[in-house]
Amino acid sequence: RFILGKWSTMSGLIFHEFDPRVNTCDAFEIPNEWVKVRGMDWGIDAPATAVLVAKSPEGIVYVVSEYGDKGKTPQEHALEIISRSEPFKGIRASILDSSAFHRESDMKSIADQYRTSGIHTLPATRDIMARIALVKNLLKTGNLVFINGETDETQKELKAWKWGAKRKGVEVPAHGNDHYLVCHDFPSYVE
Repeated sequence: RFILGKWSTMSGLIFHEFDPRVNTCDAFEIPNEWVKVRGMDWGIDAPATAVLVAKSPEGIVYVVSEYGDKGKTPQEHALEIISRSEPFKGIRASILDSSAFHRESDMKSIADQYRTSGIHTLPATRDIMARIALVKNLLKTGNLVFINGETDETQKELKAWKWGAKRKGVEVPAHGNDHYLVCHDFPSYVE
């Protein structure tokens, strides 16, 4: 803190491994042959979000774009997500928060509404600790890189997400600003 003049606390941060010098880069054209996956989270009052990741042949996972907005219908979100994904050909899968697969009174889930709008989705895992462990490992090894200017909100959340109060002696993430981060359920789909 004295050397860099940064007085923000590192205490309790989940992703303290994040190093902008290693885990960010400037935008570049993503090759069509790279594996691409989209992760999404649904929200009404909180933003509905989507992040798109691409994996290089060397095994580096790049978070290349993000979307977030609130107060729209699932169809409106889906159309915007599709539009923003146009430059990235060949998306292998779209992973959506598993709670979006619950049927509403009209017998349609959010996932159904996304599908009828053109995004076929698979449910995300509920194992948040496994996802956190994977992202921490990818950050530490330099195999997770965020595109500057295209993933600013995701990076903000990454730098601020903290552990909450322990439950039954186990650390759990704090509830709050994690709308973009919960989209990172891509590991098994970019392999």
